[in-house]
Amino acid sequence: MGKLQKAVLIRTVVPIMLMGIVIALFASNRYEKMLYEQMKPMLSMTASSVMAVYDELYEGDYVLKGDGQFSLYKGEQELTGDFEIIDRISAEAGVEITLFYKDARILTTLKDAEGERYVATGVNSVIYRAIERDPQVQYYNVEIDGVEYYACYVPMMHSDGTLVGMIGVARQSDQISEVVLKTLEPIWLIILFCMVLAGYISVNYTKGLVDGIQHIRDFLQRMTRGDLNYMMNSRILKREDEIGDAGRSVVAMQKAVRILVERDPLTTLYNRRYGTVKLKKIQAQAARCGLSYAVAMGDIDYFKKVNDTFGHEVGDSVLIRVAEQLKRAVVGKGFACRWGGEEFLIVLEGLDRKEAMETLTQMLQNIRSIGIPCQGQEIRVTMTMGLVDGCLSDDHEELIRMADDRLYYGKEHGRNRIVTNMDEDAGSFDMYDMENIKEMLSQTEYELSEMSKDLYQFGTEDVAEALELQLMDGEKEEKDPMELNRMVEEIVRNMAEKFFREIEEDEEDGASESEETMHEEAKDKSGEETD
Repeated sequence: MGKLQKAVLIRTVVPIMLMGIVIALFASNRYEKMLYEQMKPMLSMTASSVMAVYDELYEGDYVLKGDGQFSLYKGEQELTGDFEIIDRISAEAGVEITLFYKDARILTTLKDAEGERYVATGVNSVIYRAIERDPQVQYYNVEIDGVEYYACYVPMMHSDGTLVGMIGVARQSDQISEVVLKTLEPIWLIILFCMVLAGYISVNYTKGLVDGIQHIRDFLQRMTRGDLNYMMNSRILKREDEIGDAGRSVVAMQKAVRILVERDPLTTLYNRRYGTVKLKKIQAQAARCGLSYAVAMGDIDYFKKVNDTFGHEVGDSVLIRVAEQLKRAVVGKGFACRWGGEEFLIVLEGLDRKEAMETLTQMLQNIRSIGIPCQGQEIRVTMTMGLVDGCLSDDHEELIRMADDRLYYGKEHGRNRIVTNMDEDAGSFDMYDMENIKEMLSQTEYELSEMSKDLYQFGTEDVAEALELQLMDGEKEEKDPMELNRMVEEIVRNMAEKFFREIEEDEEDGASESEETMHEEAKDKSGEETD
């Protein structure tokens, strides 16, 4: 047993022992008082029963008759020397009974050491005077021939209301003390048991305390060595004391450090370093268990233009909103990490390329639906992704490179798509969600014109007009649904290609104008130097 355990043991057992003694003494005192209080109604009821028996057996008042030697009568019946009634009641109730005429004992069950009854003796004058002043039931602790009693005195009254005497019912105080001692025996045993139990608990608790401190120390040492996945003992975390608080604080610190080490601070996705670690683990598990997985590299389209046009704060909002969609999409399926800037790595476990394609397609649709309010308008963004099956290589760097190649192929061929094979461009343009467009086709002319307005916002007036005209023709002539779907897909594809082509031309024009301006400035400067 260590010093800490001994110190805690002493400081636990000694107070319990002292507290037990105090509790026992207090309990004995309170219990004794309670017994006396409980005896009062029993004693008074016994006295009342004695009077009721005499009243029922004999009519008339109590009268003292005789010359020289007096006898007590009740009506015409002499009571002196007739102890049968009080002896019987005394035996049944376990008390001593005395019938007083004035302050003299006439009948009593009290006997001396030789067995003689204490008849013709007087009661304490203080008691009788108190009864005379206030003829009510009164209780006293009295001593008779060296024996202590707790007594109840009930006044006896004539029919005219005058005091005749009283009936005293008493019980030895030693009997009450014996009851108290017998009652306290279990209490002393309980106190002893509590002391032993407290000692046992103290030793075990301090052992747990020492073990908890040791575990927290080991936990911190592992953290300093870079092990951020070590688990805190659950028993420590469940403790509702300072050790538990310390354990929970250390775990919170571990989580904070892990976030700093593993997470991107802006998007809260995994960072590039930890994303690589996770991918290696998934790759190793797939090699052992034969599970399929897919790796995708995604990039937000025209993100630089968002930053340049609206500012980096809006750009950060775009990254955060896109990251939210990525996190939702990979729940229970894998993980996503911020690879750098607006580029993201997505790894999907247990999915082949086709299943991964479905998940990523839904993810892109959700990203397209994001609206970031800015300067009275909503910014909407799209993503381009490159997707590869994990079975293509057992080298994580090679898989990432392959996904990256497909991503940049998608960037060069229109963006807003998922590329799985650069030879067969399996991209998805979907500037509009196909289901929404099909739903629009069934709406009114007004709503169709609203759709064309949306297309005008993309700067594609001719495509919008073409779509509107073909839709109007569709009202006159019922078209085959498959043909209508192909028509919509072709128009949207043309719209996207025109949109991206115009952007590229704008960029080329801007670059040409910049070169011409620089050339003109150079000529002007040269002319000035010549002059």
